Amino acid sequence: MEKSIKAYWFVLATSLIIFLAIFIQLSNGNKTLVEYLGFAGSITSLVLGIVAIFYSIISNQQSTENFGKLSEAVKKIEIGADTISNLSENIHIKLDKISNDIDNMSSKSDMDISQDARVGKE
Repeated sequence: MEKSIKAYWFVLATSLIIFLAIFIQLSNGNKTLVEYLGFAGSITSLVLGIVAIFYSIISNQQSTENFGKLSEAVKKIEIGADTISNLSENIHIKLDKISNDIDNMSSKSDMDISQDARVGKE
């Protein structure tokens, strides 16, 4: 499939070059035709220039809109990162509290065991 497309474009380009070569040879002595073609080329160039200007304006506007959307996304990502950072700080605080509670319970149970042991000896 890809080879046939390449062959198609090769045949088209070769045909166009041959056609242009024949056309130039036949119209070489006709000054009026050359002037008309030159004028048509100038008009085409002006129109394409205007199209390019409008295209660049539209493209710039779309880029500005995309930049706005991108900056909104960055703000949302920053908010999410701050939330995750706060959660990780809170987790450390809660883990420290749990560790302290476990230590307190452990020391309390050690005290209870030693008191029970003294009561049992008496």
